[in-house]
Amino acid sequence: MANLRSKLDRAIIAYLEPIAVAVNVDVTLYPANSSAERELPLIDVMATQGPEEPPFTGNHLMATKIRLEFPAANQPNQENPNQNRLDLDAMTDAVFDALHQSTGDDYSETARLVTAAGRALAASDPTNHADMVDFTCQYVQGVSYLGGDGGNAAASSFVEMMMFQTRCCAANVG
Repeated sequence: MANLRSKLDRAIIAYLEPIAVAVNVDVTLYPANSSAERELPLIDVMATQGPEEPPFTGNHLMATKIRLEFPAANQPNQENPNQNRLDLDAMTDAVFDALHQSTGDDYSETARLVTAAGRALAASDPTNHADMVDFTCQYVQGVSYLGGDGGNAAASSFVEMMMFQTRCCAANVG
């Protein structure tokens, strides 16, 4: 199965990257297992490996947190003193909306899009993502908007967070 948590992190990032580009805000997305030096503005994606559900299927429930952090301090020559908040709000809205893709009563469309983005990594970069070829996100549910991180961020940052649950497996089941 390899590291299903890592697979989910990378699949969500692959899904969100074109959305971030469409918002036209310069932001970098990082999976939890990234040794890259983080620079603001950023989006961190961190899934936790959860229990096998139902038992003996290879399907695992995964809780996932997406954390958006943007600079609060205005930059030199920044004309609009509200631009950092505007950028954070635009990106937060886009990510939140991306997690709510539906063709019916659930977010199965979001799961399908995350699966497709994750599997596409195997084709586009087999050296680093060969393990993604059979990744499947079966569902996304319980998307919660948590707002900021309760004062844990540096005083010079704006932070927004979202959490949700998925069921994922390392098999091509859909």
